[in-house]
Amino acid sequence: MKKRNISDQSRRLLRVCGVMAIFLVSTSAWGEGDPGRGWARARMCAGCHGIPDYRTAFPEVYAVPKLGGQEPAYIVKKLQEYKSGVRKHPTMTGIAATLSDQDMADLAAYYDTSKDATHKERAAPPATGAVPASNDPVKSRADLTCGVCHGPEGNRPSSPETPRIAGQQYDYLVQVLIEYRHGTRQNPIMSAVAQQMVGDKEIRELAAYFSRQEGLTAKR
Repeated sequence: MKKRNISDQSRRLLRVCGVMAIFLVSTSAWGEGDPGRGWARARMCAGCHGIPDYRTAFPEVYAVPKLGGQEPAYIVKKLQEYKSGVRKHPTMTGIAATLSDQDMADLAAYYDTSKDATHKERAAPPATGAVPASNDPVKSRADLTCGVCHGPEGNRPSSPETPRIAGQQYDYLVQVLIEYRHGTRQNPIMSAVAQQMVGDKEIRELAAYFSRQEGLTAKR
């Protein structure tokens, strides 16, 4: 019965993600980015996102997310949310306020390392958590629940504005899932998924799994 419930949930998430993918592809409004201009703009980002394992100091302490190899549309969307105030963070809000739409597209193009060898680097393993075996229930939960939208091992998102999470910082993923569960970060799908997780243990297991996959990097 439990397997059927998980499968039903996955099918529902897949349908929702599929609809979102069609909508986002058809309504994407940001233009072509220039990675060269993005490199110049990214100097202000490198002080946090370009330092491996750099940690925030306020309002919570956790590793800042890696951006190298991230989906360009996702980066643009998050910057727009910081600029509009939909998403709140003192530092990021201040930075996003200085960016034009073209600046955001340029930054996204710079961090899109999908054709760059750096995106193949393996992320350093987190300090806690074990690597799941191929038949481990953690991997099964990751594939059935998270993989529906983020793709196998978190590397092939189903929509342009869904982030890659493979290789992302372990404690950043933990922090994000806890925020979704508590409602301090809003997203209809992610909030529903996080609220169904069984305590912090399941959150930490899933975060450990995705952080150990090959994927994102702290691009300098």
